[in-house]
Amino acid sequence: MKNASQTGAHLSAAARFQACFLSATSIVAAHRAEAPEGCDPQNVGGLTVADIPSKRPSLANVLLCAANPEETPLITRMRKGPKLKQMDHKYFVEEKPARNTAGATDGQDVTSFGKGGTRHAIEVRAQEFRRTYKVGQQTQEIVEDAAVPDQMAKLRMSEGKEIWKDVESRVLSSLASSEDTGVEDEGSKLGGLGYALSATGDTMADKPIPVAIRIPTAQRHTGTAAAFTETVLTDMMEARRQAAGHSSEFLFLVGTTIQRRFDTFENYLPDLASHTVTLRNMQNVGLKREVIRGIRFYEGSFGSAQLVIDDFLPSQKRAYGLDMDQLQLLPMGSGAEKKALPDLGGGPRELLKLTFAFKAGDVRGHLIVKPSDE
Repeated sequence: MKNASQTGAHLSAAARFQACFLSATSIVAAHRAEAPEGCDPQNVGGLTVADIPSKRPSLANVLLCAANPEETPLITRMRKGPKLKQMDHKYFVEEKPARNTAGATDGQDVTSFGKGGTRHAIEVRAQEFRRTYKVGQQTQEIVEDAAVPDQMAKLRMSEGKEIWKDVESRVLSSLASSEDTGVEDEGSKLGGLGYALSATGDTMADKPIPVAIRIPTAQRHTGTAAAFTETVLTDMMEARRQAAGHSSEFLFLVGTTIQRRFDTFENYLPDLASHTVTLRNMQNVGLKREVIRGIRFYEGSFGSAQLVIDDFLPSQKRAYGLDMDQLQLLPMGSGAEKKALPDLGGGPRELLKLTFAFKAGDVRGHLIVKPSDE
């Protein structure tokens, strides 16, 4: 039978655990509410709460979402589309139909029928991303860290984060797509955004986007990084509106160099010739956005953009202005798959893999900053 002091200590510990649990639960609820579409904190990439390597709610909450919105801002914001049934995927983009402003005469019969704008097929490839990992037998069985009793589960979550970084890096690249050659490590590869946003005159060796619906030259900045100014951005956004119509807020994924270029839009630069100081109130009261130091939200005459620095861009001078309503992540199956591999005596080992394609939608809805000096 427990004495009073032991009971009090027991209740105190229970109270502390309950407080910790309730705090973590509220954080999880808030995280779920704020999580980007496609990022389910309870099941991200096929990794569920059961795979979390700790019983402590506070630590479990940190590891709930393998895809971190701050580390991989594009993938975690991309909408999830239909599941793939094969490694190639085709979708269609329609050109704008001509306006019909003619007036019908009283009693006039119908003699012609509209078919909408010309439809163009765009094909993309899927890619399988893999991560393999193992834990030594002694490490798995003799653990010093009591907070993380299952070292394999801890490593699984760590590699889960890394595989999403691999995905982010590939999608943001200018690498071309390619088919499975049957050679090891030369399987089907998806093309990056830089490839999808190729100019009209660029050669696209694999799965080329029809020239008629490629991103217009006016929406690509290919001068030097230093030449990227607010006037250049305004011209690009105006061209985009003319080509694709109204857009919701852009997501501008930027390298650090381009972020600095955005910062010059509001800063006083006394050593820059012919630079006129712009006094601007960049505060949106309704949405409670306020620029304190450095631009994180830009609003111009032809649209607005949220700026996010992405560490996985192919260059710090690269930037993509994306209409996120266009982009979709197309998974093969339910998401990431983990598979136990044979233990050959050294300890348990696993394979974590993710197969998916992505579609950029109508590429005329995007912008790209790809300086000549990147």
